[in-house]
Amino acid sequence: MRSLEVPARSRTINDVREVQYDDIAADDTFSTDGPLFCRYAASLQDSVRTPLDPAFQPGRSNRCPECSVYIAVEDGRAWKVVKKIVHKVVSTPEYDKKQVEKRTYLLRNRFVVKCHRERVGFACVLCERSSDDVTICKSARALVRHVEQSHDVDEYEAEGPDIEEAWYA
Repeated sequence: MRSLEVPARSRTINDVREVQYDDIAADDTFSTDGPLFCRYAASLQDSVRTPLDPAFQPGRSNRCPECSVYIAVEDGRAWKVVKKIVHKVVSTPEYDKKQVEKRTYLLRNRFVVKCHRERVGFACVLCERSSDDVTICKSARALVRHVEQSHDVDEYEAEGPDIEEAWYA
C-alpha cells in the first residue's frame, strides 16, 4: 500500500456540524468514525488532473489503492442526472407558464471514487465544499440520487471533468 499525505482540508465526522444519512436502514451497520474521506479520495479532490488509479481500469480489482475498499464503478460508464432549470415564469390571472430547460449531466467514475470513505459509504464532496452539513450515503447509487436532488447545476459545473454536461446530437 502506498502512502499519501493527508490533505490539509480533510475533515473528520466530528468536524461536521450535522450529518445527514441516505439509504441507511436501522439494522444496517454503518460507521461514521474516522475521516470523512479516504486519503486517496481526498487526494483526488485536491487535483482535477490526477487520473484514477489503474485499479479502476477494466478487469482490475476496483479497490482503492489506499484503503482497499471495493467501489462498484465500470470503466467507460457514468451516472446520468437530469436537472430542470426554470428560466422564466409568466404569470397571468388565468395561468402560470414556466419556461423550463432540461439539462443532462454525467457523473463520472472519478466523482464517485473521490467521495468514498475508508470503510463503507460515500460522503458528498459537493456538500463538504458548500456547507457544514454533509450527507453520507451507503451506496454510489444513493450518492448519485442525493447529488441529483440536493445540488444545482452551478455546483455541477464547478466540478470540472468529474461532472460534465451531456451533449446529444
